[in-house]
Amino acid sequence: MELEFLQDEPKLILTYPHKAKFIGVGWASVIALSVMILWLLKYLMVYNTDSSDKIIMAIVLIYSPLLIWFIGYYLFINGVKLEIYKNNIVQYYTYNSRV
Repeated sequence: MELEFLQDEPKLILTYPHKAKFIGVGWASVIALSVMILWLLKYLMVYNTDSSDKIIMAIVLIYSPLLIWFIGYYLFINGVKLEIYKNNIVQYYTYNSRV
């Protein structure tokens, strides 16, 4: 029974439509922003004042979760394909499991 619906064409295929653009722009912007943040942190650590310490803590507490979220979002978007067939059977693929 399972093999019968796989021979039909899916009525809906969901993938991320702009993978090629997102790969180039996404990783380039994450790397550029990381380098700028590291340069700024290195620059602020030289001063060693109370205000520079507060700025360093604010940057780290804001930027670190954002960086983790963007990397996770990037990996999720580029690794998923969802197919919905006529009899409401859903097939979920990652790029590693489907050749």
